[in-house]
Amino acid sequence: MGYLQFYLFDQRTEAIDAYKQALCLAPEDLAIRSNILALHILDPEYRSVTDNEFETVVSEHPASGVALLGALRAIVRENFGEASSAFQRALVSNDPEVFNTYRGFFVLFLRLVALQNYGDKLLRFLEEQGLSERYWPIYAALDAYVYGKERLMDVNPEVRGVATHIYVWLDRAR
Repeated sequence: MGYLQFYLFDQRTEAIDAYKQALCLAPEDLAIRSNILALHILDPEYRSVTDNEFETVVSEHPASGVALLGALRAIVRENFGEASSAFQRALVSNDPEVFNTYRGFFVLFLRLVALQNYGDKLLRFLEEQGLSERYWPIYAALDAYVYGKERLMDVNPEVRGVATHIYVWLDRAR
């Protein structure tokens, strides 16, 4: 329930309540603790997550998860350079399941990038790093999220389906 409330509907208060209930049932669950960490990173009331608290949870993730959580924290702190570098590390982590495992963090990161008016800047970064073609569905979904859904019609049909799926996740909270 917390996942749906957080990532699909951007109902953060309800999500934190659901995750806290889940944490009582499974206090060692890394997914629950990681999502609570993400919620705390985003909440101005809780943004004072210490480096130690952050590292305690993050250290249990593989490199791709470490990079995505770092990207989230950096973009909240409006450090685009650090955020884009961390996002790049997540993409090139050679983890074939990175998007499936960390879908919520990807979606959240891309939403925050757009919300903070860094969407165009991230799109350019992905192009400059040669990642826009390799990760075309993510690139196309972000482009559509920033500039309008109709941009998906310009995407190759083989990529459009996946890009549309990602776009729907991005746009759901709007």
